Amino acid sequence: MRKTSPKRRVLCLALVAAMLCPNPAYARVIPDMNIGVIFIQKERLPLACKKAVDVTNGTFSPDTPASEMDNGSPAISATPTFHSGNKDLTVWGLGWTSDIDHRITLNDQSITWTNGQGVHVSYFQAPGSTTTPVYTPPVNAYETITTVAVSSGVPTVLLERDLDGTTRRFAVFESTSVLRLSLLTDKNGNTLTYNRDGQGRL
Repeated sequence: MRKTSPKRRVLCLALVAAMLCPNPAYARVIPDMNIGVIFIQKERLPLACKKAVDVTNGTFSPDTPASEMDNGSPAISATPTFHSGNKDLTVWGLGWTSDIDHRITLNDQSITWTNGQGVHVSYFQAPGSTTTPVYTPPVNAYETITTVAVSSGVPTVLLERDLDGTTRRFAVFESTSVLRLSLLTDKNGNTLTYNRDGQGRL
């Protein structure tokens, strides 16, 4: 089986991005061979792509959500974001994530929080915190993650808190090593529950 070179993979990703915003008068795809990601120049983008591209990290978010409801409670929003450096496969496809795809993966002495943009953030377990693990956020990270429930020293429920007071509760569904988003509470106390089946699907 012939392996695909990194440069060829980046060029293939660039082709996909060009298909997302195909009009060259509005968008220019910029592959970066050194770091293996693509960027889309957002100058003069058409309405469908306007304000959709973050040129600082190579993410692409369509303006129109796949589904959205806002009635005073936290909005049900499923606007997928594409990141060429993200290797995760979700219901949206390879490299696509959304706010419903938040999850926390348990590692040896650490956890990895994958947020709605597909960004992976590692929190390391504090030494000596074996019965109820305590996790230390990385430098310049304002989001905290605390253990709510454990089973044999392994977290089964974790709570992530944003700087503005928004919290996300993660629980075990299809695997004891992956905790998926189960409850969102906004800064005003409004809640949104995510019901999932045994495979972690909504």
